Amino acid sequence: MNLLKAHRLIFGILFLSMGIVTRAVTWTSTATGSAITATVTEPSPVVTTPALIVYLKNLGCERIGQEPDATIIADFTANGYRVVQLDYAGHAQATTPFLNADVLKIRNEIGTATFPGSTGLNAAKNQCYILFEGYRLLRNVPYFLNDRTVYNGAETTDVELRMDIAYPSRPSRGVPIILEYSCSNSYFGNVDDRMNNGNAFTGITDTILEGAPAAGIAWAMADHPKFREWGQPKSNGYNFASFETNSEKNFAVNYDSIKKVRSSVRVLREVGASLGLSGNIALHGFSRGATAGSLGIGDLAVPAIDSAGYSTALSGRPQTVVLGSGIFDYAHSGGTTTGDPAGSAVDIYSRFVTAWGTTASNLPLWQLQGAPYYMSTAASAPVFLSYNTDDAAWYVYQAQLLEAKLVALGVPYQKITGTGAHHVTTTASSLTAIYNFFKNQSHPLPKKPGATTLGNVDATAQLLDLTINANGNGDGVLYAISTNAAPRQWVQANGAVSSAPVWRTLAAWGAPVRVGPLTNPDTARFTVIAYDPIQFTTAQTTENTIAPAPLPTISGLAFNPATGEITFSWPAPAGVTNPANLTETVQRSATLNNDWAPVPGALLAIMNGTVAFSDPAPPAPRAFYRLARP
Repeated sequence: MNLLKAHRLIFGILFLSMGIVTRAVTWTSTATGSAITATVTEPSPVVTTPALIVYLKNLGCERIGQEPDATIIADFTANGYRVVQLDYAGHAQATTPFLNADVLKIRNEIGTATFPGSTGLNAAKNQCYILFEGYRLLRNVPYFLNDRTVYNGAETTDVELRMDIAYPSRPSRGVPIILEYSCSNSYFGNVDDRMNNGNAFTGITDTILEGAPAAGIAWAMADHPKFREWGQPKSNGYNFASFETNSEKNFAVNYDSIKKVRSSVRVLREVGASLGLSGNIALHGFSRGATAGSLGIGDLAVPAIDSAGYSTALSGRPQTVVLGSGIFDYAHSGGTTTGDPAGSAVDIYSRFVTAWGTTASNLPLWQLQGAPYYMSTAASAPVFLSYNTDDAAWYVYQAQLLEAKLVALGVPYQKITGTGAHHVTTTASSLTAIYNFFKNQSHPLPKKPGATTLGNVDATAQLLDLTINANGNGDGVLYAISTNAAPRQWVQANGAVSSAPVWRTLAAWGAPVRVGPLTNPDTARFTVIAYDPIQFTTAQTTENTIAPAPLPTISGLAFNPATGEITFSWPAPAGVTNPANLTETVQRSATLNNDWAPVPGALLAIMNGTVAFSDPAPPAPRAFYRLARP
């Protein structure tokens, strides 16, 4: 690839500090219409073909992630990322939807190696990310174990489909998130291709995902459910009877895909809860991604689908589905038996026939492949349809079929059309409408759990009590409890900690929850996440209060008139034999008028589990005593 243009290098400044190489150049923003500073920081230690983070800062929109830029960027560079910071200096148009134009400009320039810092990325152009200030990245989150027997493939092991999540770090509030199914295909031998710069973004002018943070929405990109090089190999499944009996070797293609779609939503909801997201999820897809995303609309419960994959305690239903051009109803995708307009048959219709047989003789199987079959009632997810009327005829027809189904069921939807053939909309008003539709369809969060009380610490057994504060949530709300240590651990039903979250009602958890064993219960802190199974939303707290053990009761109070000595005792804490290790102290007052003070000359001894206290010279005519802890 070419080096940066010479006129940019003239203004470049090279900084060498502690092994970190930084250079500053200028870059022209479409959003602001002016030149802004781009600072390129190389990874430290240096890597041969770095991944790329383009980090937009000092924007004109709300900053939700409260973690400082410096710590975020330092972590990226330490983990093999070249970071390009674009400083917008608070420009009024550094916000939605204007920044979408910059997202596309950056992506196009990465493809041609003209964007600052975009050289040397040949082997990593599927690892380029555009993040807004305060955002971090969680890569390669597994969402489904692929069944290699669904398609005719050469692999001998199942591999996991994954997603990347961009999220505001230390968020000021819970935010919704858009999950997109990539237009690029990861597959066995070509994993981790979901962020392919050309296929997933520039080829279809997709800015909806990476432009969303300007509208207060996080984003995630998932491997396409068809974990195959596009178009090949063909599906193994076409036998209707085998489909109905869930034969392991004859799943039809979209029966496999809908499992993956619902599992991806559940995983994102669970992982997002631990990141401070709200649980409000929109699915977005275009072309092959729209076909996958449409499988998230339906409300039809299918046990074999809803029990497949991960995070099955949570809902696999999104709040919104945003669809561009795609195929939604396979029974109306071509041929002469379905009433399609002349000449509108999809170019890959013959592949469907190979997979499922002729439409006329296998119509129920064809119907089971498409989204409309799973759309049962008006409780299906609201849909935003966005397509171009000059796209291929079958795409327009498919959108019209889906719209008719939405109308028939009474499902809320909105539609925009435009021109631009087979591309995602880049019209500012349309982008704004999409983001607003999602936010308007988002559901209320449960109440944030109150301060979590910890107490009754047993350092020897490494146990403690944890009491959840429901803060007025209803009885049906579920809770998961995680440690704040790294890596995060989750409290199990038996009180032990492990890597998998457990969701239970407050009644099922009990009060208190006896947690442990823990590595260090004295310093343990926990996050409690509340999940509303009706609204599919979450809220979390990181608050903790340490409940001290109750002070022991003084007993055996005595006065010796011969010596003037006052004595009393109390039970010693378990295992404490040295008075120097006591956490409580005795204080004395002569007037009860804020004159409490340690007792001078006091004597302490511990014998047979009892603390004996003696004050050899109490003041006359009276003295008051109390136990206190710091």
